[in-house]
Amino acid sequence: MKLLFPLIILSLLFISCESENGVTSASNIENNAVVSGTLPKANGIPGRLLIAVEDNIWSGEMESVFKKHFSKMAEGPFIGEEPIFDYLQQDPSLINRLGKKNRNFMRIFLDQEKTYEETEIVIKKNHISDGQLYMVVKDSDKDRLNSFFDNELPTYIALFEDQENERLVNQYTNRRNFAFDKRAKEAFGISIGIPTSAQFEADLDTVIYALDKKSKELGDNPSTGAKGGIYWAKKGIIIWESKYVDEESMSPASLLQERDSTLKRVVKGTKEGSYMATEYYPTRQPVFTQISVDGANALQIEGLWIHGGNSGASGGGPFIQYSIQHPTRQTIVHATTYIYALNFAKRELYREAEAMLKTIKIVE
Repeated sequence: MKLLFPLIILSLLFISCESENGVTSASNIENNAVVSGTLPKANGIPGRLLIAVEDNIWSGEMESVFKKHFSKMAEGPFIGEEPIFDYLQQDPSLINRLGKKNRNFMRIFLDQEKTYEETEIVIKKNHISDGQLYMVVKDSDKDRLNSFFDNELPTYIALFEDQENERLVNQYTNRRNFAFDKRAKEAFGISIGIPTSAQFEADLDTVIYALDKKSKELGDNPSTGAKGGIYWAKKGIIIWESKYVDEESMSPASLLQERDSTLKRVVKGTKEGSYMATEYYPTRQPVFTQISVDGANALQIEGLWIHGGNSGASGGGPFIQYSIQHPTRQTIVHATTYIYALNFAKRELYREAEAMLKTIKIVE
């Protein structure tokens, strides 16, 4: 088989039932059963909630409650801390028709023309736009409304997070890179959806690799004198397999040894002698979670990758890996996604990297 490069040389520059206070569960969300394409596509920034509420209601306690809950740090092996989700409050009078199509939309009413016994919540999917999660919260009592958000807001932040994850999994599943998926089926017995924008970088007998990149241009920093430039965010996906001998083959120690030996062999950095390695610093040890992938036994590994082999090499970032015990091949399929994103926030990139792995299906 033709090698696209020797040993994959990368440029590593590197909700439950309804509660007593009226909370609506995920299972009770209304889903407009529209035919695909009959609604305009949802817009807005991924990972951000648009909150439509009058400024005089928002200012004060409500604003403080939202700030407190949205300040919680996102989970994941990030080098820097990032909030769990972003939000933007706007007075409804300033939100036009385009704004109402936002992917994550919350309308808050202080309705004093009617007496409510408890806070009322309505949640709809695909309400004004296709892919939208639309939430309406009403009450006649401002203090009770603020108390509701203080107690229940984390549940709804998680709901909007789940919707973002679902959008990505659906996107990668329905609009996948067919060449990469075909090779994954042939070589490893799995199907996987990755973005059509991802470039199929290498196809070896034992490893396949793709890279998805985007760039942004930063201006000069007048306070530090630093010059601007073009910076790249890279999401990589690497798949290989190893033999399943016995239960020890799926132990954390064995999986990390397999990961490190494979990456050292095939993922080379730009600095001589450098390669992709796993971070083992005590406070950044890889984290293992037992999962099931399309019914198959698997372990999820989350951690940080770094450069090994050359102390002058710098760079690194989060990675997530699924190691799947294939039910018919007597193999372990390892699929790892990683991020290199200097000068980029990593929360949404990590969500995208994880969504690729969530599309995996066993095909034989």
